[in-house]
Amino acid sequence: MSVSPNLITVYGAASMVSGDGLSTGGAPSFSTRIGFSDFSTTQVGAWVSSSSSDTTGVTGTIIGRDSTGAVQLQATTLNGTTPASGAQSWQRLLQGSLAGTPVGDIAFLSSTGVESGTAQGAANTSGIVAPYLTLQSGGGSGAAVEQIILITNNTPVGVQGQIRRVVAVSTDTAYVDADWTTTPTSSTTYTLHTGMKFEKTPNAVSKIMRIFDNCAADAAGGSSRTFYGKAFLTNNSTTTASTAAGMTISGTTPALPASATLEFGWASGTFNDQATIANRQTFPASVALTSGALPVASGVPAAGNLPPGTAPNTSGALGLWMALALPAGSQPFDGFASITVSGQST
Repeated sequence: MSVSPNLITVYGAASMVSGDGLSTGGAPSFSTRIGFSDFSTTQVGAWVSSSSSDTTGVTGTIIGRDSTGAVQLQATTLNGTTPASGAQSWQRLLQGSLAGTPVGDIAFLSSTGVESGTAQGAANTSGIVAPYLTLQSGGGSGAAVEQIILITNNTPVGVQGQIRRVVAVSTDTAYVDADWTTTPTSSTTYTLHTGMKFEKTPNAVSKIMRIFDNCAADAAGGSSRTFYGKAFLTNNSTTTASTAAGMTISGTTPALPASATLEFGWASGTFNDQATIANRQTFPASVALTSGALPVASGVPAAGNLPPGTAPNTSGALGLWMALALPAGSQPFDGFASITVSGQST
């Protein structure tokens, strides 16, 4: 039996810095997930939980850029299942974090949804098939990986308020990151948003960030700069290895600035790698990066296996370094990378 794709996750490293001059890398951080979440247009957002208990003791913070490109920070106290929003408009989300001990899954959602509709049905994990929600007819045309599904009615009883992150889309079927506590039916309504989801299981995630969240190119006439960031590819299955595994960066939306490149390479052939670099412009030793125009792909070392393990799976976290090269004079990049993981099992 193969590993369901929702069980393969890219987590962050212990040290992930947003500026130059500080060391970065280290051991895996299972409370940090790498994401390329963003709003489709400049707008405010709202924090919401799947539990009414997440109120005064839980605070969400967003760091991002406003419509002028300036970096802003906004902290908001949650109001349980009732959306809690602030006044700041966001043109680009750089990172989000939680403080407190949340009870439910939490999301920072775009104020304007991608779509709202009535589901055609849903199911939980079955063999190699990830849990999913079948969107309304034609709904898959606007759906994308990293978007967030919020269930908006209580039919059947207990389904309302569930929050799931889209991990794959096929026609009108949105595969999601976790099983449904109460499975939606053809009477269940939903809204699809852009944004960030902070899940509780299998690892409680309290931080989501872009791996290159605050990098800047030199002005025209300056030097080309390459930035490096570390992440960990992890199999969250407790029973089944993902064999012949690999990762692909298939492209970016929109395209990268002219002559800019995005590549990656494996940290080492061992799991739970601890290596750091002096700063994020120091090439990580003994790493062989992919090369060329996107898409770029590479199979994992260690015989291509991602072993199973109980979360947090430190014995099966495989380090990787990503590299972003920005020629001098590169224009700002307002978009995200499409990263997919492949694998099989017998």
